[in-house]
Amino acid sequence: MTMLYLIEFLLFLLLVAALALPFYRNQEVFEIADIDADDLPGKHVQLSHGLVHFHREGQRTAPVVVLIHGFSAFSYVWERNVNSLLKQGYQVISVDLYGRGYSARPNTAYTRQLFVEQIKELLDDQQIDEPVYLAGLSMGGAISVRFAELYPEKVAGLILLAPLTTTPKIAPLPIPIIGEYVAYSFVIPSLPKRQLDDLSNLEKALDWVAQFEPQMRYKGYRKAMLATVRGLMQEPMLDAYLAVAKTNIPSLVVWGDADKVLPYRQAQGVQKALGEHCQLVTVEGAGHALQYEYSEQVNQHIATFLASINKLK
Repeated sequence: MTMLYLIEFLLFLLLVAALALPFYRNQEVFEIADIDADDLPGKHVQLSHGLVHFHREGQRTAPVVVLIHGFSAFSYVWERNVNSLLKQGYQVISVDLYGRGYSARPNTAYTRQLFVEQIKELLDDQQIDEPVYLAGLSMGGAISVRFAELYPEKVAGLILLAPLTTTPKIAPLPIPIIGEYVAYSFVIPSLPKRQLDDLSNLEKALDWVAQFEPQMRYKGYRKAMLATVRGLMQEPMLDAYLAVAKTNIPSLVVWGDADKVLPYRQAQGVQKALGEHCQLVTVEGAGHALQYEYSEQVNQHIATFLASINKLK
């Protein structure tokens, strides 16, 4: 009987440890509302779902390029692209989407519509009335396309870097309770390491994780990630691409042929969906963070695309 009691006690300890794991691995200790704006580069503005952190650089009379990041990172992912756009004479806005970076983590559904309205409200707040160029990475690409579908008159062109078009395989995260446990215990705490796995050349992105991790210390990040999986990631997205194809909005699709997150084989399907106004270019050796690891090549492709659009005007 003593051995049986010992086994039962050990099983009890294992159960307690398992139940405690989501709490133990939780890094969230700070509130977004407690951030001192003077301690951060960029600005904060109050929009309908909370504070939004963004950067706005360049001459206020210049045409605007809006940079929209992907699923789990935030606006720092564009730091190697901004100067190139500024030198070309553009004004650049990069934004932390809700739930990421130093923007609010609202308790709401995290859908494309939430992020589209965030971008629209930000442009309205900044009194930007002219059509803008939207540049979106991964999930940011899907948001950009949805914005163009809903507000085509506000979009001068689309720059899509490995854009999300299909629902990724994310079981069991959509399942209540089980999804919370798996996400909070394993998936979200491992995001920094997963970021490294997504890169194709670590030497070109040595500071990526150091910039990624601070956002995970602000309350609501985990919940926002899971809510995005259960919201935006469940939405059919291809219809928006097909709708944009019926407009005259020019688009550029840039894809790395070593992308392990959204494989390069999806690229031609995206180009086909966007129709005759879409150009596709390949960055050899690039992974999912192609704008960061292979910034020179990506910047050149973007510059060529923007120049070609302006010649047609």
